[in-house]
Amino acid sequence: MSFLLDLVGVFAFGGYGAFRALQVHMNVFGVFVCAGLVAMGGGTVRELVLNGTPIYLVDYRYVAVLGIAAATAVTLARHHDRVDRFLVPLDAVGLAAFALFGANRAAEQGLGLGGMMLCGALTAVGGGVLCDLLTGRAAQLLHTDFAIVPTLLICVLAWLLRDVPAPPVVTTLAVVAVGSTIRVVALRRGWRLWRPRPAPVTPPAPVLPPEPVLPPEPATMELPRAWLLPAAGRLSINAAPVGRGIYRSVRADAPVRTYGPGQRYRGPS
Repeated sequence: MSFLLDLVGVFAFGGYGAFRALQVHMNVFGVFVCAGLVAMGGGTVRELVLNGTPIYLVDYRYVAVLGIAAATAVTLARHHDRVDRFLVPLDAVGLAAFALFGANRAAEQGLGLGGMMLCGALTAVGGGVLCDLLTGRAAQLLHTDFAIVPTLLICVLAWLLRDVPAPPVVTTLAVVAVGSTIRVVALRRGWRLWRPRPAPVTPPAPVLPPEPVLPPEPATMELPRAWLLPAAGRLSINAAPVGRGIYRSVRADAPVRTYGPGQRYRGPS
């Protein structure tokens, strides 16, 4: 039973990786590489941690199923929207099977709950993160994907049920059913992990351009009041600057006269 569920997971995850490669216009080799990363990349990292041998290097059937999944994705690339709804239950079963397989693999090595959760998470979602990085997309597991929750729940259930006197088939089916159900409901309803809101950022004050520097106004000279005293009150003199240091006097009964600096009014002529 565990072997069949594992093959179902390889097919579903391989198809997902192949579709991701087709969306970024990779060639046939890139399609196969992305399919292998999603289906077997996480398990390979797990075996490196446990100092073991990846199973696809021993059993050729995993590679055969992976090739079938990639070929199916290429054939149905134009109908991805229709095929996607059929891949959802396969993806859920594969996620649960991979998480359970990774947790049991850690338990065989004598690891505790922490090791089972790590190996289960690497097996179930590690390959998807590698595929996202290869295709130039932000890792969905860290942004919008809810897959880590059923993955860790399956690992905890596997740790709790490892000493239960029950047939392995029963416990396997029960754990996979719980995990796959949560995964399907999360996909249908669009569940996401809580994301804290960042603190509001105060926009910087606008930088105003410096005020233009106006040239200084030309200095004006005022004629001393002693120079402007009228004689016997018969004169009405107004002094106004007409040039640099030049003033003119205006008298009601006399023509306009011009006085320069140092000149003195000497009365009417």
